[in-house]
Amino acid sequence: MDPPSITLESMVRHHTKDKGDLAVAKVHADLVSKGFTVLFPATEHAPFNLVSYAAGEFHRLQVKYRSARAGAVTVKFRSMWADRNGTHMTPLDKGAIDTVCIYCPETDECYYVRPDAHLTSVTLRIVPSRNGQQVRVLDAAAFRELPTNPSGRAVVNYAPPPAPRVDAPTRRSLRQLLKARRVTAQRTSVVRAILRRAGSDEP
Repeated sequence: MDPPSITLESMVRHHTKDKGDLAVAKVHADLVSKGFTVLFPATEHAPFNLVSYAAGEFHRLQVKYRSARAGAVTVKFRSMWADRNGTHMTPLDKGAIDTVCIYCPETDECYYVRPDAHLTSVTLRIVPSRNGQQVRVLDAAAFRELPTNPSGRAVVNYAPPPAPRVDAPTRRSLRQLLKARRVTAQRTSVVRAILRRAGSDEP
């Protein structure tokens, strides 16, 4: 039997997989140190690499290995693979995962980002920019914790959503319902909550 041939393509593929395996191992250790139970899918075809669990909540994580360039790490939300027909690319299905975790070998740290809080990519700065720019700059240190809210950042940076906008005719209709007592007690509390959040006085 002839020995298996070693090609440049196979060497690159194995090297990429080695980096991916290292990133998953680093994220696993990081999550365990934070008190999470870590679960692994029984297939390599799942869109996520692992699942974290704590306090009744599960989070599906896709892991990325990214080296720093010019003091920052960048991840594009897409999947790429190569076969005999060439290189293929598909956009990331943001509904299939909850968090993208970026492992950076230069800092030996893991950074957690919610893809639904960004567009097609995200860039995190691990060192300050040379010109001192801070506007629209995401500090990697702010993404060291697994996000548990829609903001995509650590809980300390979470801001509650704005109050719903309720126009004047709708407010009048809601107040009339309350005065006429045409709603149940449960719905009354809901209506009053809507009026309070909209900045309207209760009847």
